[in-house]
Amino acid sequence: MRVNEIDTPALVVDLERMERNIATMARFFASRPAKLRPHFKTPKCAEVVERQLAAGAIGVTCAKLGEAEALAGAGVRTSVLIANQLVGAAKLSRLVALAPTLPELIVAVDSEAQVDALDAALAGSKARVGVLIEADIGMHRCGTDSPEETVALARRIAKSRAAWRGIMGYEGHAVLVPDAGKRKELAETAGAALRAHTLALRASGLAPEIVSAGGTGTFELPGSA
Repeated sequence: MRVNEIDTPALVVDLERMERNIATMARFFASRPAKLRPHFKTPKCAEVVERQLAAGAIGVTCAKLGEAEALAGAGVRTSVLIANQLVGAAKLSRLVALAPTLPELIVAVDSEAQVDALDAALAGSKARVGVLIEADIGMHRCGTDSPEETVALARRIAKSRAAWRGIMGYEGHAVLVPDAGKRKELAETAGAALRAHTLALRASGLAPEIVSAGGTGTFELPGSA
């Protein structure tokens, strides 16, 4: 069968290259305190995730609730981070229903309104949903604007039915910069911003268990921290 004869949607993979990439990332993180949580949005294939987990990944990242549901439906049992904010009662109801089917389910928030809505969705449920605060570290897409705002939001989470887990920042504005020096400069500035939020949380008695960052183009920078 030729590639142009394959019905879509379909995942077409250079298997040797994929295995080499998985092994390369696994080796990089194997001896470091930072660990790998690869993103599902590119392969969208449970078998790929299983290979990444077998190589040492601690879990998987999803962009959407539907991706996390698809993973669970395919029988993948691992820690899942939905690295976006979920808005609306319908999605939060699905999130709460999904949580018991996975060993760990974590979602990002960046406002008290989201925490309040998640808290209400968890009322009367035994489901456990972890929460990471997303901090804006330079991409200006979403996230808390200051360490003080992050601390205030963490205090609200600690009083809710959700489980306070930590903080995340994404240096997406740096990941695809072609110039290596400029990419490094942007990523390091973003990392310093994330550290400021992290230190403020620790000083407030709300030390994050998880500090998450990094993308394909910048993995070696936060990954070496």
